[in-house]
Amino acid sequence: MRTRSGRVDPPTRFTTTPKFGTEAALKMMIQKTMNTIASIVQERKEKKIEISRTRFFEHL
Repeated sequence: MRTRSGRVDPPTRFTTTPKFGTEAALKMMIQKTMNTIASIVQERKEKKIEISRTRFFEHL
């Protein structure tokens, strides 16, 4: 893509980030990353709980 000044913009990997300022875009990217990490951690916790439950019932 070309910017107003005429220089060619490098293709962005993050197409979802808006172009209204690098600081805001960075904050959004960080927020998305944090959300992703949080969801992964949550999934792992839920899986661990399931595993511990099955082990508990196996011991009975």
